[in-house]
Amino acid sequence: MIPYVALLVIAIIGIAFLGSIWVLLVTKDTPENQAWLKAASDMVKMFGGFFIGIATTLLAPH
Repeated sequence: MIPYVALLVIAIIGIAFLGSIWVLLVTKDTPENQAWLKAASDMVKMFGGFFIGIATTLLAPH
């Protein structure tokens, strides 16, 4: 059961990551959208670092 829960959490994080990238690519840079763009940018940085950390952990020789 635990691997499925972990996979579900990783999937939800991946969906949020892709959604944040979509917001950055589609949303126009206007004063009204600054909060959305800042939040999306922060999420891309955070989840990008998380996925890089997972990848380097799994690919590192044991």
